[in-house]
Amino acid sequence: MTETFAGCAAASTDSTSRSTKVPVEISSVRPEPGKIALKAPRRTKPPKHIADFDMAGRREFLKELGYQPFRASQLSKHYFERLVNDPAQMTDLPAQDRDEIVSRAMPQLLTPVRTLEADGGDTLKVVHRLFDGALIESVIMRYDNRVTMCISSQAGCGMNCPFCATGQQGLTRNLSTAEIVEQVVAGARYLKQMKGLDKADGGSEDTRPLRVSNIVFMGMGEALANYKSTMGAVHRLIDPAPRDWVSPRAD
Repeated sequence: MTETFAGCAAASTDSTSRSTKVPVEISSVRPEPGKIALKAPRRTKPPKHIADFDMAGRREFLKELGYQPFRASQLSKHYFERLVNDPAQMTDLPAQDRDEIVSRAMPQLLTPVRTLEADGGDTLKVVHRLFDGALIESVIMRYDNRVTMCISSQAGCGMNCPFCATGQQGLTRNLSTAEIVEQVVAGARYLKQMKGLDKADGGSEDTRPLRVSNIVFMGMGEALANYKSTMGAVHRLIDPAPRDWVSPRAD
């Protein structure tokens, strides 16, 4: 079920429409203007994922998990290039080990809990639940010559900007590199599904691009306040191997 909303900016500032469907925890005490708003710290960290690492780090990660390092290249191709997360489709992995390898090296990081559409489906906002119950938002915006994704870098925000609903929630926690990357991968999977539906429909072909070409860190959070994870995500997103999974400009 989808609803109409006003767009990316409105999705971040219209707390009324969002709270009618998804409960969002708001800080009970509003800090003074200019003071950072924080919530009780989370004691657990997101599970490690291949998207947290560069290729060398992925090989070491797989080795630590007890697998051959070359599996890192196979999993990277499935995740970044093929946009696959179903072990059954990873036929280059041993059949008896696929489920275990994928669950340990590519654990589920985001669960979509709500979607809202605008502009005839060209704009799609998705509310994701993280492993610890925190909520974040990402938005896909299709234009004639590009596809832009607006993604989150933190759950909540501690900047306390008076004009921003997210800032009034306070900061729950920083996102991991993989949690940031996964928002884009999830968007790319959605666009891939749309491409398949367009072909199956048999109608007039939509020649607009169906691949993410632009990314803006204008969702939840202040990206530079989560500098390490944000820059890690940027490097993952523009890494030329495997090529062109986000944009040809990645080369």
